[in-house]
Amino acid sequence: MKSRLTYVSLTIFLSLMIVTGSVIAEVSVVVDGKGDYVNTLLLFNKSRGHIYYWEPVRKGIPSYLMLNIEGDLVGDSKPSLAEHPLNKLPCVVWSRFNGENHSIIHSRWDGNVWTAPVPLFESQNNDIEATIAFEPSGIPFIAFTRKSETSRIYVTAFLNGRWIGPFLTSDPTINCFSPALIFKNDISAVAFITPDGIKIVLLDDIPTYETRDIEEGPNPLPEFIPGSGGGTGGFHGGKEK
Repeated sequence: MKSRLTYVSLTIFLSLMIVTGSVIAEVSVVVDGKGDYVNTLLLFNKSRGHIYYWEPVRKGIPSYLMLNIEGDLVGDSKPSLAEHPLNKLPCVVWSRFNGENHSIIHSRWDGNVWTAPVPLFESQNNDIEATIAFEPSGIPFIAFTRKSETSRIYVTAFLNGRWIGPFLTSDPTINCFSPALIFKNDISAVAFITPDGIKIVLLDDIPTYETRDIEEGPNPLPEFIPGSGGGTGGFHGGKEK
């Protein structure tokens, strides 16, 4: 059992992260004179009361350094970004309207260019509020809200060469939204807002997955995790704290 102090501290931290958030826009990388990655900039542009998430803010920057510069024109959502803990390269996720529903889109900086933005899963679901985070060994997790009769929180992880799941982590009978992932010390959790306040769900240890647990979709990241391809990783939901 985690101590009550740890639980309360985590609750306060996640409360601020979920409720306040941050307004971000232009997603672009900074490289040094040799072209090596330095960091990623998240900038915003507010005009006439409208927040632009993707429209370039800096002028004179090579277009290949910028991600999804036409995102505002097609109504793409606010992006979520995380850097790989080992190679420090960034990965970004967001929601895009596909004509009927919203799909989760992702891209990463491969050291030279941004990979082509592609859907996380090929589905007819309405998926929004995507957020990404890496656990310490470099496995990326994405949490998002799936809107249906009730809004539900799902989590997926990139393992053994593909995204597994997604797995339901919230009560399907109540509306939940604004997920946030946290990997802090020995805590691995997803938090989200419910009608009764913030709920924190601890993610279980990763078991061996079976093919039937996989939702097939594009796999543009075969080398996303250093050393991936071996092992018996998987992911199976979570338990409440």
